[in-house]
This record gives sequence, structure tokens and C-alpha cells, in this order.
Amino acid sequence: MNPTLSFCIIAHFAVLATDNFAVATAVDLGSIRQRYVNGNAKLATVDVRWKHSSRLLQQRLAEGVDIIAPDRDCDCRAVVKGDKRLYDVRCFAPAGRQIPQDFRRRALCYDGKSTWVLHGPANATVHSGDRRAQARYLEEFLALQGHPTDLGYQFWAQSDPNKPPDQPFSCDVAAILANGEYLAVGNREFHGTDCVVISSKQDRIFLDPKRGYAIVGREACSPQGSISTRYVCDDFFEIGEGLWLAKRIVLEMFAGADVWLRFRCSMQDIRFDVADDAFRLDLEPGTFVGDTRHLAPRPDGGLPVVGYHVPSGPADIEAVARQAAERANVGELRAEAGSMVRLAVVAVNVLLIALAVVLLMRFLRNRGRIGRGTS
Repeated sequence: MNPTLSFCIIAHFAVLATDNFAVATAVDLGSIRQRYVNGNAKLATVDVRWKHSSRLLQQRLAEGVDIIAPDRDCDCRAVVKGDKRLYDVRCFAPAGRQIPQDFRRRALCYDGKSTWVLHGPANATVHSGDRRAQARYLEEFLALQGHPTDLGYQFWAQSDPNKPPDQPFSCDVAAILANGEYLAVGNREFHGTDCVVISSKQDRIFLDPKRGYAIVGREACSPQGSISTRYVCDDFFEIGEGLWLAKRIVLEMFAGADVWLRFRCSMQDIRFDVADDAFRLDLEPGTFVGDTRHLAPRPDGGLPVVGYHVPSGPADIEAVARQAAERANVGELRAEAGSMVRLAVVAVNVLLIALAVVLLMRFLRNRGRIGRGTS
């Protein structure tokens, strides 16, 4: 089972009938798309914090199939400024439950030069360049509202919790309206809101025209036509320029008529002033870091890893990294020098052996001449 389950929407999307929809009013999908393009631009600089909780309500898994820590409460943060990103998710087990150590904290930071990835509370890596794709599953709150802070964000569809995921789907409304796959199919009341419904052959999205066509909810159906996943957004507020966001999201997954898994997200804070120094990943003392930025690539293209631990006291982590790289470089130079010495010794031995062979051949030839002369 995909370990990112609790941060993903999982559903199987099928053809959706539109018999229960009112006749669609005139809807300009191009105008709706432009609203989402503008919203993405507005959210190009943002610092948002939310709480996430997930609960496995019914055991619907076959024997031997496991969802990693479905019950968890998380404090989440996403910080964006241009290309820079910081995602930080800290998870806690509800009373009487446990979660694996490695899933208690996951984080990623791209500061414009290097990408730091925290794979668990005590294990991190750092690489040169932009590797934000390693953490797309960490940001869900804005993504579920059609504004993923990484525009390549996808969620996985899954029709059966006992089977592998089916396929990914985009959360970027601006993108899905551009490809012509989604059409306005009518109007319908959804959780007390009169919505415009856009639909593909796979899912339907409910938009509120009175709130800038913000997503009120989304539904996905099983191959048999029953709803397998539904999420609802509510408690909206306007952040300006016609962009509305929800403070709460509830996502439910169904097995037949029963909800077997429920996610809840609630916004805690959102800001639009982000300092450049916000893009630093705070690591706990003792965290092991595998750093590939400092040594030259190997002949086979592999990247040598410099390893070090985050110190317990105040320290410049980059200075610690440079010191570790210098030690590793000295070690490599010594190893290289040792290799050269060994090669030189081998070469000398080969030459000595060759010389010995030459001398022996000459000796044998001379001995043969002497033998013939005496006979």
C-alpha cells in the first residue's frame, strides 16, 4: 500500500450520469479557468498552516494488506515564494495508537539552490538543485481546493483498498479546464450550495459561482456507479481579487454505503508575506544527513555522499557540512594516493618479473651455445 495514503485522495473514477442535474446556465469555462490562473498567481507567495487528521472507521482490508498509520493527527505547513518551497508535516498518534517512527515527521525544503529532504525524524538528505517532486504528497490543503502549490500535484485513484492504486489525477483546475476534458454539465445543490458542476468521464467537481467558482466539493464513483470518494469544503473566506478559500475540508471514502476512512483538514493560519530566510529546514540535533553537494561525481556518474550529524549546540549546518566534506576529500585523496602507490608497486613488480624473464632467457640461450661449442 502506498505509504502516502493519509496525504492523498484515493478513488476510482468512472463515467458519471447527469440525469439528476438541472439544465446548465450559461457557463464560460474559459472565465472560470482564468480565475484559477489568477488564484495560482495570488498563491505564488503564501505561508499556510493546517491540521490534518485521518481515522480508519471500519476495517475493510483483506488479511495481509496494511495501511501505514491510517490513524494520525498532523500539524502541516506549506511555504511558497516563487520556486522556493518548504513543506513540513509532523504527525502524532491518537491516544492508544502508535505510528511508525519514520512517519512522525516528513519535510522538504528547496531554498533556490539545494533541496533538503527529511525522510523521518532522524534521517535527511541534501542534493544540489530542485527536487521538489519528492514531496508533492505533503501539500494537500490548497491542492484539494484546486490550487496546488506544486502545479504538478496529483492524487491517486483507487477503487479497492485491497488493490494497488489505479491512476493519478490532477488537482490543478486551471490545467484540467485547459485540456477540454471537463465540461459544464448542469447545476445542482451540493451541501446547501447551488453549484455549477463540471465533469469528465471520471469525476465531477462542484463550484460555487457566488464565491468565485471555489470548489465546494468533489465526488468520484466506483465502476458500479456508487460514490467511492467525496470531499466537502466549507467555512469560506475571501482573500482578495475574487479568490475564496475554505477553512475546513472533510474527505470520506466509501465501501458500499459505509464510510471506511475519513480525513479532516482545518486551516490554522495563512499569510502572504514570506521572508527569504523562511526556507530553512530545522533539523533535530543528532539527525544524520547524507549530503551529495560537495564531492565531484564518480566516473560512473554516481554522487559521493558526505555524512554528518546535526550538532547538539548552536552551529552553522553549512559549516558542519563543509568540514565533513573536507575530511571526506582528504580521505579520498589519501585513498587515491594509496591506490597510486599500490599501482606503482605492482608496476615495479611486473617490470622486475619481466627483467627476470629476459635474463633467464638470455642465460638459457648462452648456455645452449656453450653446450654446442663443447660438443
